[in-house]
Amino acid sequence: MAGWANGFVTARWMKCYGLSDWIGGATVAALVYPSTTLICLAFVDVIEWLERSSAAFPLTSCLLYGVVWMTISIAFSYHGSTMGYRYSSSTAHLPKTNPVTRKIPQQPWFMRKRVLMPIFGAIMFASIFVEFQYIWNSVWRSYMYAMFGSLLLCLLLLIFVVAELSVI
Repeated sequence: MAGWANGFVTARWMKCYGLSDWIGGATVAALVYPSTTLICLAFVDVIEWLERSSAAFPLTSCLLYGVVWMTISIAFSYHGSTMGYRYSSSTAHLPKTNPVTRKIPQQPWFMRKRVLMPIFGAIMFASIFVEFQYIWNSVWRSYMYAMFGSLLLCLLLLIFVVAELSVI
């Protein structure tokens, strides 16, 4: 289902920006996520195999599941791209702009990019670092339920922040 949504949204954005090679876009959209995920999972499985871990799956099984998943995902993505490119939408939802140009007032020093970019970059890096550290500690220590609880909390926080920013 995610592959279909991926293809649909990709084709809609490509059509919105006036690009006509929607087949190439659908191919890239269909292959990037599944292939990246399969490469990462195969890498982890090879490491587990080299460590002689009992959690290692047979590599042939992983590759077989990956091929089945990619086949289904690519088919759904192409179908979604076809439907997204054929979908007709009106441009009535586009806002009208004012032809009179207005001057943007001078911003205070603390609203400049030189000040804001390092601060917000550090905040984003710290939050992502803490999330990844907690998730990897949960994975390597087999605390899977704690990992999903943390991800749920992060998802709820993300929904709250996006809803708050959309109001502003």
